[in-house]
Amino acid sequence: MHVAPHEGYSIKKARDFVVKYAPYLRTTIQIAQVLLSVGGLVIPQLGNAATVINNAVPSRFQDPKYYRDMKQQLQMVDDLLNKVENQRNRAGASMIDKQKSKGTPLQGAELREIQTYLELVDDKRSLGNLYRIVTDDGYVRWVCLKRYDDISYNNKMSKYIKEFEAMGGKFDQKTKEAFIS
Repeated sequence: MHVAPHEGYSIKKARDFVVKYAPYLRTTIQIAQVLLSVGGLVIPQLGNAATVINNAVPSRFQDPKYYRDMKQQLQMVDDLLNKVENQRNRAGASMIDKQKSKGTPLQGAELREIQTYLELVDDKRSLGNLYRIVTDDGYVRWVCLKRYDDISYNNKMSKYIKEFEAMGGKFDQKTKEAFIS
């Protein structure tokens, strides 16, 4: 797993967005905090690893200042979410607001609202430089362009191999050799 660089999206009504989607933002922040703490332990050790691995990691991820800045930004968002949650749980908050703070799943209209926004601001539908694929077992995964291209290439090659074998050819998966009899 790795970061797919993206400049982010501009949100005009940030307060409304945070209030409405706080439970989902909290989950995202928690995942980011765990990944950052694990990455903070693993990535600095790559300096002693093979050059190929070290070169694959962008330089900003090898900078300790990057980790401090990211931790600080995540903590700032976490504090903001705590403030929103506390306001929802105050004595005068409605039952609906209290349920939303517990992470009640968003329904169709709210999810369509996010989809409409992303379609407007991201006309290429890159969604954070991630591309949608569906696995053989039916799960949806969002992957970077390189993985998307690799998977698409492998899927097309599998199709060609099956067609080749249907015409009487043989393909050895281990050696990647094709034989015509």
